[in-house]
Order: sequence, then structure tokens, then C-alpha cells
Amino acid sequence: MFFALAASSLLLGACSSDDAVVNTTAQNEAVQQIVLQVASSGDGLSTRAGRPLYSSQALQTIQNVCIVIYDDATKAIVKKTKLNWKDSKTYDNHGRQLTLTYKGNDRLEEGNYKVMAVGYSDNSDYNYSLDVTSADALSGTYNDITATLKAGKKDAEEVFAGDADLKIGVDKNITNFTSGEKNGVAVTLHRQVAGSFGYFQNIPASVNGKAAATLRLVVRGKNDKLTFNNFNSSFTTTGNTIKHYVNGSTSTGEALATTDKFFNGDNGYVLYTINLKTWFPQLDENGDGVLNAQDSHWNRPDDVKTQVVKGSVFGSNFVIPFDLTSGKSTMELQLLDDAGNIIKHWTVSIPAADVNNDTTNGNVADESPSIFNVVRNHMYNLGVKTSNGTKTDPDPSNPNPDPNPNPKPNPDPGKDEPEDLTKSQNLILKVNDNWEVIHKLELGE
Repeated sequence: MFFALAASSLLLGACSSDDAVVNTTAQNEAVQQIVLQVASSGDGLSTRAGRPLYSSQALQTIQNVCIVIYDDATKAIVKKTKLNWKDSKTYDNHGRQLTLTYKGNDRLEEGNYKVMAVGYSDNSDYNYSLDVTSADALSGTYNDITATLKAGKKDAEEVFAGDADLKIGVDKNITNFTSGEKNGVAVTLHRQVAGSFGYFQNIPASVNGKAAATLRLVVRGKNDKLTFNNFNSSFTTTGNTIKHYVNGSTSTGEALATTDKFFNGDNGYVLYTINLKTWFPQLDENGDGVLNAQDSHWNRPDDVKTQVVKGSVFGSNFVIPFDLTSGKSTMELQLLDDAGNIIKHWTVSIPAADVNNDTTNGNVADESPSIFNVVRNHMYNLGVKTSNGTKTDPDPSNPNPDPNPNPKPNPDPGKDEPEDLTKSQNLILKVNDNWEVIHKLELGE
């Protein structure tokens, strides 16, 4: 996960791997230094916009970080800098970092400031209210940054953000220190979207004589706008306080148009769709009533570039968080025929232990396991897939073979278990340092 803008002394000419905003005295010149760090297995060197979501593995593929510094009282913007994350270097073998240094007349004057950082992709699918993609000089007053999907874009894209207080003394040295830091302040950049995937096997081939053609996940709400605020700065590792915060909204204040439906006829929005014929070209060729590894022409589509168990199917997407609809289930898994008729459906729930009742500090409360908010930096998955993997189509009896004879240590080897649609499943809740909570959802008839 991002560890950004932590400060420490460089009196001996070195900084620790956890430092982010550093106040240094070298000879007679004070230096204000910002070290941006990402503690994640992602290297951030991809050139495409965003990334596909293939597992609950906490990756990131940002290419840029924008830093905005503004006066905490007047909100006047005093500095803005855009950094190319492709220039970042590894540190401690578990992350990457970049350093920004203010010297001489570029140093901040005495005062209380906020440091705001946004990590985003090249060719971003968002329009930003404060143009974080530009390196132009800034003036004016800071307001919460928003990211709105561009016209024609329907799917959320991963983006990170966080902030920190920064206090500068009369000598232009940093004066506010975070507990646990000798000389500095710290901030964590969080993923500002949620994520969801479905990983299935043993799919009913037909229901009441109607052949299955599509699996899809329908959700109750849809937003197209993110607001970067109310950060959970206390969250840095597993076990810390978790926020249940909805930072999504619609740019027009109205519900986005939809023609998709829940089984009962209520409006819904398709989060992901799986075309079964792309995975099973002959569908139920052996006539056993289920689509699985026994159908010999099973095929992993070329555009799904991740390891999957033979005979399974996979679909996913990032999600702009949205509020629950009172009295209405939040998610429904649907099986459709070729004509688009819903021939089977399952209500989707979170574990009962995950239902949030805390409404302090911006948290939102859920109503029940099936009526829940979709909140920032949480993963909602059907099936278990903890890493992207590099080897495709493994033996179903051994879904996690290691294709590398000299592998690097895997911090989260996990399991690879598609959801079996012919039987009920136990609930599993996994907590990960980078996705604040990973909900293994359950299906109800």
C-alpha cells in the first residue's frame, strides 16, 4: 500500500525506508524533502490506463503522482508538482519511491499546510476538478479534488489519494511529527475505488429447458464521480481501524440511465458480464447438465490474461462506491439465456460479521448482510483468487502450481477456488494490507 509523505532527519545523509516528508539540515542550508513511497508488489511501470482486476492481490499500476500543497487556513494553493512514477526506484525489495526536494527560495515559508497526493494512470479515464494531470503553475483556492468518468466511459478505474498535515517553523524546518516517527509526518495513499470479481465453476448448463448463455452481476447503484476526502489516515496495516466510507456520487445528481433489471423488475446496473460461450464454445457438450472441466472444448479467452482453473469462468470490475438502497438487496448474480431472460438468480450477501453499524467519522451503516453499502478500498468477491498468476489453465486438482523453478517469495500465496454454483459455500473474510477488507460474498437462492 502507499506510504507517502513521512518525514525524518537526514543529518547523517540517509533516510529510512518509511520516510516520506523529510526535514534536513545539511551544512547551513535547510532542505524540505518529500519522499513518495508505494509499498506494494506492483511496479507501476505499465503504460496503459488503469489495470484489469484479476484477483484480490493488492497491486497498483499508476504512472504519475501529483502533489498539491495548500495553506491549511486560507486553502490557498502554494505548490503543485507532478512526478513521473516510472522514474521511481525500488526500496527494501517491497516497494518503490520517488523523492521531491525543495531548496533555497523554493522552500515553504513558516505556516501550517496540507499535503495532498493523487496517484493515477496515464491516459486516465477521469476528468479531475483540479487538473492533477497538468504541470502548469497553480493559483487559487483548494477544494476537494473530484474525479469524474469521461463521456463514453462506463467502468471505474483505479486511482489512489491521501493527505497529511505539514507544519513549518520560522526556521523553515518541519515541526509536526507523527507518533513512531523521529522527525516527521506520515500519510497513506488509499485506493479510492472498490473492486469486485466473480470466479465460478460447475455452472448450470440449463434451467427449465432454457440453455444458459450469460452470467452477470447486477448491483443496485451506480456512480460516476469520486471525491478525494475523509481519508482513513490511521489505516496502514492489517488490524487498524477500517473506514466504511462512500466517496462516490453522480455528476448530475440523478441516477444514471439503465435498462438492466433485478429479477423482481427493479432497475439495476451490470457490474460485469461473462459470456459463457467464450469459455465453453460447445457449451454443455457432454450433456451432464453443468459447464465445467469435463467439457473438453473449454477455452480461456485470450483477453483474460491470468491463471484460472480449468473449467472455470471469470469476470471483474472496479466500482465507484455507492450507498445502499433501503430494503433492497445490493447485489444479485444472474444466469441468462440467449434471449436475455433471467433463468436463475442468487441474492449476494456479505458475511454477517462484516455488517457495519458504526456511523462515526463518516462511516456508513449497513442494514443487513444482503443490504450493504459498497465502500472505498474494499473488495467484494465470489470465489477465491488471491493472485493474478502467470500460468494459465492449471490442473483443477492443483490450481496453484508454481511455474517458476526459482520463484521469488510470495507474500500472499493464498488459494485459488472458483465458486461452485451447484452447492452452497461457507463464508470467508480475508483482510489484506492493501484492500482494507476482502469480502468473500455468499450466494442465496
